[in-house]
Amino acid sequence: MKHTNFPLFIDSTDKEVIVYGCGVIATRRIKTLLKFKFQIDVIGRTPSKELEALLDESENCERIKFHRKPINDADISKINKETFLVVAATSDRNINNKIAARAKECGVFHSIADAKDECDVFFPAVRTKDEVVIGIAGDGSNHKKTRKIADDIGKFLENN
Repeated sequence: MKHTNFPLFIDSTDKEVIVYGCGVIATRRIKTLLKFKFQIDVIGRTPSKELEALLDESENCERIKFHRKPINDADISKINKETFLVVAATSDRNINNKIAARAKECGVFHSIADAKDECDVFFPAVRTKDEVVIGIAGDGSNHKKTRKIADDIGKFLENN
């Protein structure tokens, strides 16, 4: 079997990421991004409780800029060639589609939570220990299996 998704590890230092949305899915993406050295802008109205807690942690204050507001076209226009990654995780299909189109137009990597066919990158399950980083991804057909394998690897890392 030949796979279509190639795992690639890149230097995240100070690369700009814009996350549209601040609910449960956006928070999961943000938690993954925080394991690295990205600079993260988050735009959305009502953050999840977990995101509120992350925003209150002092080590995140320099790395996350939260803009508590409805997402509008001007926010989507912030995507430009300097943006490294865009995550669209809103509950509005129309907004997510506009974000995907703008990111594609600018040549920016983008992950669209509600439309696999609009993504050009996918978030893997990430497990880390010390200097080791492991990313696990499936083809999207069996999320439970991928998560179980990631959790098994995470347990192995904890014990070694």
